[in-house]
Amino acid sequence: MEAVYALQFESHQDAIAACHAAARAEGFALAVRTKKPSAANPRWILLRCSKGRHWQDQGDEGAHESKRRRKTSTQKTKCEFRVIVRKANSSASKSTHPGGWVVAPSSLGEAHNHEFTPAITHSRYRAEVIRRHHGHITHLYNCGLRPFLIASHLRGLCHEDPDLAGITGQHVRNAIASYRLQELTGRTPIQFLYDQLNTSDFFFRDTRDQEGRLTGLFIAPRSGIELWRQYANILLLDCTYKTNRFNMPLLNVCGSTAERKTFSVASIFLNGEAEPQYRWALQCLLELAAEEGIPMPRVIVTDRDLALMNALVSCPELEHVIHLLCRWHVNKNVLTKCRPHFPKATKEGNRVIRAPQFTAFLKEWHALVNAPDEASYNQRLREFTATGRHPQAAVDYAVKTWLEPWKEKIVLYYVDRYRHLGHTTTSIVEGLHSTMKRFLWSSTGDLTSVFRRFQAFWRHQSAEILNTQQKAIHKTSTSTIRPILAKIRPNLSNWALQKIGGEYRAVARDAASNDQAKPPPGRCDLLHQCGFKSSLGLPCRHDIFKRLNAAAAVPFEMNDVDEFWHRQRWQDTSPNDAPHDPLPMRGKGRPKGSLNLEAAGGRNGTRREPSAHNIAESDERSKATRPPSSTAPAALQSTKTKATSKKRKAGGKAGGKAAAATVNTAGSAADVTKRGLEYLQANGDSYEPGTAMPRAYQRAVRRTPDSDDELTDPGETQGTIRCATQPMPISSIRQGGEDIEDEDDPLADFNEMDRQVDEEESIQQELCAEGLL
Repeated sequence: MEAVYALQFESHQDAIAACHAAARAEGFALAVRTKKPSAANPRWILLRCSKGRHWQDQGDEGAHESKRRRKTSTQKTKCEFRVIVRKANSSASKSTHPGGWVVAPSSLGEAHNHEFTPAITHSRYRAEVIRRHHGHITHLYNCGLRPFLIASHLRGLCHEDPDLAGITGQHVRNAIASYRLQELTGRTPIQFLYDQLNTSDFFFRDTRDQEGRLTGLFIAPRSGIELWRQYANILLLDCTYKTNRFNMPLLNVCGSTAERKTFSVASIFLNGEAEPQYRWALQCLLELAAEEGIPMPRVIVTDRDLALMNALVSCPELEHVIHLLCRWHVNKNVLTKCRPHFPKATKEGNRVIRAPQFTAFLKEWHALVNAPDEASYNQRLREFTATGRHPQAAVDYAVKTWLEPWKEKIVLYYVDRYRHLGHTTTSIVEGLHSTMKRFLWSSTGDLTSVFRRFQAFWRHQSAEILNTQQKAIHKTSTSTIRPILAKIRPNLSNWALQKIGGEYRAVARDAASNDQAKPPPGRCDLLHQCGFKSSLGLPCRHDIFKRLNAAAAVPFEMNDVDEFWHRQRWQDTSPNDAPHDPLPMRGKGRPKGSLNLEAAGGRNGTRREPSAHNIAESDERSKATRPPSSTAPAALQSTKTKATSKKRKAGGKAGGKAAAATVNTAGSAADVTKRGLEYLQANGDSYEPGTAMPRAYQRAVRRTPDSDDELTDPGETQGTIRCATQPMPISSIRQGGEDIEDEDDPLADFNEMDRQVDEEESIQQELCAEGLL
């Protein structure tokens, strides 16, 4: 500061700026204490150290712990350092500085009583750094980067700006909060969301209750709509959770491209998972399809959710759409619910070895659901249900829960009759959920912040699909460079070409191992198509064998391949009526048998809760016994089994070429689901979902005043909408690095007035001592 004392400045602004620059270089900050005689036209300005004054505790020590202020910190140390900025021509100034402004130390001031710290630790200088890089921070934020990643990126630029070395994630979060506040321009977050949705880039619908609260929100981005228009043959529906602070389940409607890339058609926030909510979501989807001229899909794949299945059956537009169940979830459910009926697993080192009886049961179950034809299915079913072969309880659960009502939706022989294009599970939707949650950051954001993150995700998926298509045009798999594929290779997706290439190699292996050319096993002709050809719409090994052994190999034509696999070049193409925020929802509950421990990923995490099969596998591992080496059964000493290759056999019915539709069973698609539902009504539902409702005392705490106390059974809440009312906390505003919190103290205003009077008297005394008054 000594160098500043020897200078003269044209204005008090220049003098104050010089003081700030000198203080920053030394490691402290200054603040204006007072301006006299007036702030508009001052003649003297008193500057103090930013650590001046002292902290005053405004809390009530007698208050309950839950009512006390949260833990805070302060930078105040009662530092008495003072600096005076005054006009040089004043009565107290020296004649050597006529007409300007000078800086001098206060006679009542003292030395600093604290250590000096880097400039980034002071809010004044930190705000200047953030202001210089504010545009860069907001750009990275809108691209989907988390605050700690943005801070790490900025620290990497410290060679250009040394002040960036002290940037932390909290500094970036504060800058983002300021940016979002400016972006709202006085609107509530949900009003801002609806202003964004009213653009032409989105198709949206919503539902509201009598109080104007949001109960359902359907959002379809334009990029997803255009992709659905080109790939409308398959739809996959699945719910995910822990995406928003209202605990609203998120139903994702997904499609798949010819290159096996998943895309989101629509994201639907629901206030429950009952039939009315699913029916509304499907009606919005059908309205979107009608408005855009998109045909109905051939196949829809879902989990075994009876509410969703009932909603699908109730839509006349979906009467001829094939509905399949996720085979992966079916197998996991059988594994989880049948395991208790078999001996416990054993341990060998770090490996968990299932009981041989359970392994044999699972092996026969998988062989049963993968039966290639009806004869094989009936034979394997008789062996599987033979008396004494497996525990009767396990067999009854697998057969009565899955095979008798739903075999047309899960057994390979029945499933491969439909043109499902290789989608018999919802695994790709689970993968999409995982990718989507990487953009979410937290499960406690409002719908506006979730929508902002989804925008980044939708841009990401569009770019990924476009890049994959361009790469497929640029490069071709070498395994498909065959004469009989010459005509279809330039205009077919790489994934389809690789599947055809696999069939070609299978024919070549058989020809190399046999001197005489034998056709592949199974039947595939105009009356009966094999499962590969009928389900995928691609030339199978039977077609390849016939063409290779003809007098002149005839290349495949494009009409021999389903149009879904044809290569397409895709390109990206009022008064506010916003509702109130939705009420927080109650989830399905934790899986049966699990303890009420901390939620997966913490309160703010987006990672899903462990499923029943995850808990069962963990329980199996923890309870596995380690037998003594001298008494171990011989069957457990050798755990390795020889890998057996799965050979595809002929099965299914179809007529015409591969490009034409397979067996016309779509007319009975809805009847299959109805028959399954009627079976459950007549014989009861033995399915165990693996989730338990909250206990009675938990339901009592979360129950609304006008809720129906009799609806306590999970089955009785089917088709009803139940909301839990919880008070929503108002975010506290943080300014100047300290928390501002209102206290219910009736004397707070008078205490503040006394403090201001005391401070004014102190300033008057100091100015009088300096001869300024």
